[in-house]
Amino acid sequence: MQIYRSFEIKWYHLLFGLLGLLVVVFVLLWLFIGKSRVRNFFEDETDIVA
Repeated sequence: MQIYRSFEIKWYHLLFGLLGLLVVVFVLLWLFIGKSRVRNFFEDETDIVA
């Protein structure tokens, strides 16, 4: 695919972009769908809460 004379999109550019987008979506879903996963980053089970 050639859009401009100096800019050409190869098939591997689309593949890397799609893979990168899938990785970002997967990480966000993995962090925020699990209810205790985000909380584990910020507090430990041994934390004393008043």
